[in-house]
Amino acid sequence: MAYISTVGGDISQADTTQPTAVAPSANKFSLIDRLVLTFGGLAFGGIVGLLTLIGFGRPSGIDRLVVGSMLLMLALHLCAQTIQSSWARNASMCANTAIMHAIALLLWPILYLISPTESLLWLSPTLALLTLVVLAFGWQGRGRVVYRLALQAIIVGSLGAYQGGLMLMAG
Repeated sequence: MAYISTVGGDISQADTTQPTAVAPSANKFSLIDRLVLTFGGLAFGGIVGLLTLIGFGRPSGIDRLVVGSMLLMLALHLCAQTIQSSWARNASMCANTAIMHAIALLLWPILYLISPTESLLWLSPTLALLTLVVLAFGWQGRGRVVYRLALQAIIVGSLGAYQGGLMLMAG
């Protein structure tokens, strides 16, 4: 009997013609995995935001506008892909949550223009954080979206930590 060498060991050639049991997909994430990736992304983003604040200090307004808008555009692009993926699998609750996340991201610079030193400024980062956590709880689709969710968490965490540090420095 001929043998085919595989990574897991040797299987006879007769066994390869029979259908094998479906292995669990590597793209499926449990709830704990999704939450760990989301909160890990928020923590990593927070560290990056604080280190950026320490490294660059208080840049001019145009520098903050350019860098912040580029990060928000990247987060909105990832959010649009999440919405598209949610609609493709008819998950309307996840799509609605992703739309709320996009609204929170769009409100962020608007609220900063309205009241740059008021407590109203924490509304958008808090809403963005909560919608990411709700998406982590509710997502049951492909694993690629969970990585997008973690990248969005890094962006939200870094922008929030940087903005919070600037507000603390302002007094």
